[in-house]
Amino acid sequence: MRLFPHRSCMMTPRPAFRWAVVFLLLLGMVLLTPAGLALVNPWLPQVAAVDVAASMLSDYRIDSYRIDCQITADGKVTVQEKLDILYQQDCEELVFALDAGKARSLQVVSVAISAGSIVKGSPVQLVEVMPAEAKTQAKLQSLSYKLSSDDSVQRLKIRTVGTASETRQIVIRYELDGALVQLKDAVKFRRSFFAMAEGKTVASPVLLIHYPVAKEAGSTWYQAISLVSFVTAEVDQDTIQMSAQQLSASQDMTAAVILPAAGFASGAALLPQGIVQDKATAIAEIEAEMARMIQRTWVEGFLARLTWILLVVALFVLTFLVLVFEREGLLGQPRSLGSTQGHITAPAHSPAILARLSRNHHPGQILLGTMMDLVVRGKLRLDGHVFTLLAYSVPDYQGMSAFEIFLLQWFFERITRENTLSTAQIRRYALDKGTAAEFSAYYEQFIHLIQEDMAKAGLVDLHKRHLGKVIGLTLAGAYALAGLLITGITGALAGLILIVPALVFAGFGLGLKHLTRLGNIEAAKAWAFRLLLKSYARQKKHEPDNPVLDSTLLASAIALGVSRRYLRQLSELYGSKRRLVSQFMAGLTKSLTGDVENLAGFARDLDAMGSMLSASLYLALGIHFYD
Repeated sequence: MRLFPHRSCMMTPRPAFRWAVVFLLLLGMVLLTPAGLALVNPWLPQVAAVDVAASMLSDYRIDSYRIDCQITADGKVTVQEKLDILYQQDCEELVFALDAGKARSLQVVSVAISAGSIVKGSPVQLVEVMPAEAKTQAKLQSLSYKLSSDDSVQRLKIRTVGTASETRQIVIRYELDGALVQLKDAVKFRRSFFAMAEGKTVASPVLLIHYPVAKEAGSTWYQAISLVSFVTAEVDQDTIQMSAQQLSASQDMTAAVILPAAGFASGAALLPQGIVQDKATAIAEIEAEMARMIQRTWVEGFLARLTWILLVVALFVLTFLVLVFEREGLLGQPRSLGSTQGHITAPAHSPAILARLSRNHHPGQILLGTMMDLVVRGKLRLDGHVFTLLAYSVPDYQGMSAFEIFLLQWFFERITRENTLSTAQIRRYALDKGTAAEFSAYYEQFIHLIQEDMAKAGLVDLHKRHLGKVIGLTLAGAYALAGLLITGITGALAGLILIVPALVFAGFGLGLKHLTRLGNIEAAKAWAFRLLLKSYARQKKHEPDNPVLDSTLLASAIALGVSRRYLRQLSELYGSKRRLVSQFMAGLTKSLTGDVENLAGFARDLDAMGSMLSASLYLALGIHFYD
């Protein structure tokens, strides 16, 4: 007899685990749809969602975005941003962020907005928006703007009136001072566009860069650095156009242009002095940056593909594990074997083993069912909520299993050290800080001994259960690590979706109970017997009264979680026959008389004791997934 704690407690899959499997299967089905594929495949061409001057509102979309960037000979850069905005609901204010970037300053020149809804193919009538002073802010006209600075970012709040389904055009002009860099033999202009998106859709983004003089052969070099493939072309001798079909919220574009220094006036306002880099070196650095961008895009795309592949693999692996290690099927309960009609007899297995086979119980039900079974067999006596150990001086363990002997030694030698024990004492012992750890450890040992009895009876395969647990936990750890690594490398939360299969694999490993062929047959019998107890009155309607048999079935009803319903049916069967009630209670408790009304009170007492024991164990175990 082992009285030391044992950590190899067998755990039982809960209905929540089965629903987790269902959730994973549904998740896989969703991810196999085009919408789901787009969710986990950010490397595919996206239906766009970005704006340069990023609005902080969400009640419109951007139908088109065009940026004209004019580089002048004196070193200044004038930028015009033109947006066609379709209002999806009524709106009064639009807030834009204008970032000077590495330039020395940004100065807003003008803001204009179309007088009414624009129509394709018709000329656009623009109305210049006037800046509003703080003191007159309360009396703003329908068209005005206010500018506020936050470090290098200026926030432009445009007041306008837009109604749902109306399209307006907004044109913002501003000047950048110090946006160019003087190299030894050229001038570099580098700026990020279509950035700082707030989840907006940008259709047909276009960037035009006009440089000060007509291009000479081989004198101008330009590059678009972006996750999106911008189509770059020279549309004129002094103009470069960069365009794309769509742009997503997480993407932007950096334009790098190398221009000959001869096109700029002497003393132009260039940034900063002392730059010794030459044109070839600057181009090499930009090309290296573009190569890193392509490589990063490929890596992120590969990891995103890997996320999806791992999800699909998880579905097949989990299905394989369930078929190999979990023979009762993925979703259904064990099927009942044949009809439950006919002669009713006591089950072949103890209430504790029945409960673990049926997989529908709580810890308190196993404990109380085992103790009530000992009451029926004359090892204990029940008076109210107090159990009394019979033959206290010389305990009679004959005919008892190892887990039943362990339970008596645990309760009457470790908890009370007397021959009487109440459920209140068990609860205090379980919740006391000094004994809670010991209580949970001994409970695990109790469950382990039940498991050993099941293994000896050929109901479970401990080797396969252990192997399945190791495989499940290993896969759970691998998937959790993969999800965290993919999220850390790509910065996208899509990788965290791998935590879902990780949790399911962990639940599978911790909850696995590998039943043998005989175990599956007995599990089906246990489930059928539970159903029989739930409809006991109907099954017994045409059989002779047998209160002695009814009393022996009570322990199984407690362990299977149907004691209250079972006793309610007995009260219907017995009616006003006090003799039958007395015979039923004779071997169970001395504290109740033979009244049918007392059966209801007895049911409440048993239910309260089972709930108390279960709650105490859950608290002592820290709400773990134990039994």
